[in-house]
Amino acid sequence: MMFFKVLFYVISVLLNLCDAVSYKNNILLKIELQNKDEFQKLQHMQDLKLWNDIPTENGTVTANVAENSKERVLQELKDSNINYTIMEKNLQRLIDSQTFNIKKTRAFGGGFNFETYNTLRDIESYLDSVEQKYPSKARRSSIGQSYEGREIIILIIRANIQQQKPIVMLECGIHAREWASPATCLWIANELLTKDHPLLEKYEFHIIPVTNPDGYDYTWNYDRLWRKNRKPNPDAPH
Repeated sequence: MMFFKVLFYVISVLLNLCDAVSYKNNILLKIELQNKDEFQKLQHMQDLKLWNDIPTENGTVTANVAENSKERVLQELKDSNINYTIMEKNLQRLIDSQTFNIKKTRAFGGGFNFETYNTLRDIESYLDSVEQKYPSKARRSSIGQSYEGREIIILIIRANIQQQKPIVMLECGIHAREWASPATCLWIANELLTKDHPLLEKYEFHIIPVTNPDGYDYTWNYDRLWRKNRKPNPDAPH
């Protein structure tokens, strides 16, 4: 029985890959910057897809480059004396591996899993159940709809409904491809709900696990590296 369950997930992974944007033979770079001027140079390289809005504390950024642009981009980095390391020669291999591992974990797991990334449908199902499971602590509400008409859900967690307290706002899942953001917020919500946490004596938590549901769902089904929402914007295609 377990064999067929795993086989089903393997087949579903392969079917999803048929429709998805491919990053085959894209290279993944770690770029080491010496100053802000170098970062500005990177921002003007159109074929270099930066993964960072700003460099990390140690001055590094991550980026990917398409197969048909990599020789030109690498030469441009060399000409600018910017140090880099090729971390992966086929980015799609990493994406496929992540997708397979997530599906395998879900195949063996039961219920909502806080130890892996979850689809938008699973997240919404979990949020729908929270209010019934923790009626004295949790309230599920909506702050509106996305461009594609999806509900943007907010989870309000408080220990004493009658008592007003300062609000801690957590807005997660703004950038679609950053799956760790919704996962972190959901883990925090679970900690607050399942434990008598002292923070609830002082604060009320308003948590939006997926602020950009259209983009988040799109990264699961079509383009793993999609960053924005799904409202058409010719000036910012990605």
